[in-house]
Amino acid sequence: MKVALVSLDQVWRDKLANQIQCRSVVEEIKAASSDIDLIVFPELTLTGFCVDDSALAEGDGEQSDTVRFFSELSQHYQCHIMFGQLARLSSGQVVNRQNITDQSGRLISTYDKVHTFSYAGETNYIAQGEQPCVSMIDGIPVGGSICYDLRFAELFHHYRERAAMVINTANWPSTRTAQWLCLLQARAIENQYFVVGVNRVGTDGKGLDYDRSSVIFNPLGERLDPLQQGVLWDLYSINLEDVMAIRTQFPFVKDRRNSLYAQWSKHKNSQ
Repeated sequence: MKVALVSLDQVWRDKLANQIQCRSVVEEIKAASSDIDLIVFPELTLTGFCVDDSALAEGDGEQSDTVRFFSELSQHYQCHIMFGQLARLSSGQVVNRQNITDQSGRLISTYDKVHTFSYAGETNYIAQGEQPCVSMIDGIPVGGSICYDLRFAELFHHYRERAAMVINTANWPSTRTAQWLCLLQARAIENQYFVVGVNRVGTDGKGLDYDRSSVIFNPLGERLDPLQQGVLWDLYSINLEDVMAIRTQFPFVKDRRNSLYAQWSKHKNSQ
């Protein structure tokens, strides 16, 4: 599978400016690799991390202008695209959402951020998602996660038996880049699958800086080298057969004691 990670320098609250950037980047990636399978953009792709502005939220699914924009890009350039947005549910609640569109322009999956970032006030504005999401991309099962989710190993453990790769799309500030890289690597090692992290770059509207830190770790926790690079993107080739090969070679998960862990949790809750 060929995957391109886009470290977008998101323009704060400006969907049109970010659309122009995204279209240009996709065109550049497609010119560099005509057989690209998946292009991944950062969290809240067309707005930046503006979770306190409900006016930026759009309708659910294909009612969304953002979804329609990326659907058109996917269809025109014949590749899957993962992107983020604020989506308004029928209940009126707003969620931080990660979407995937396929080569036909069809919206094939949505994942709503399960762990909202209370430290930055996200919990005050954004409803928490309740479900994990595994999408099939050219027959490959891919798990979804967004930024702060990375700190919670339980979600990633859930994906272990269900996905060969998990993608985390983020707006993760440079003051915590070391933690970002460490957590991505740890999730890959402990679950023996590929972990993809896609972060923005530049400075956001609140003055937070972001490093170029989009990466892929293999199931051994080794950081992959890109095949090609552009100003805002990195192109990788991933052999998903490595997942089963590595798990067969070093099957440590069989030593997990799930029933014992459940007893510990039950005992703690009863105290």
